[in-house]
Amino acid sequence: PKATPASTPVATGVLGDLNKASFLFTGKLASMTRDDAEKRVKDANGTVAGSVNAKLHYLVIGDDGSPLFGQGAKGSKQTKAEELN
Repeated sequence: PKATPASTPVATGVLGDLNKASFLFTGKLASMTRDDAEKRVKDANGTVAGSVNAKLHYLVIGDDGSPLFGQGAKGSKQTKAEELN
């Protein structure tokens, strides 16, 4: 996935209508807290999921949850999402 520069609308909080798409956050986000990210999703008509499942639309992986973290090991949420995909 392509990284989003800080100057894009997503990073500044203008997400538009997410049309009830579901998001799950894992790992530490570089530019905001998880609470802030979840609030932005909810404010844009999206939903925040509690776990990875077949109905999840987007898994957002922060810096500490990336494949480069922990000597290249993927996190359990990423592994489960890949299995379901």
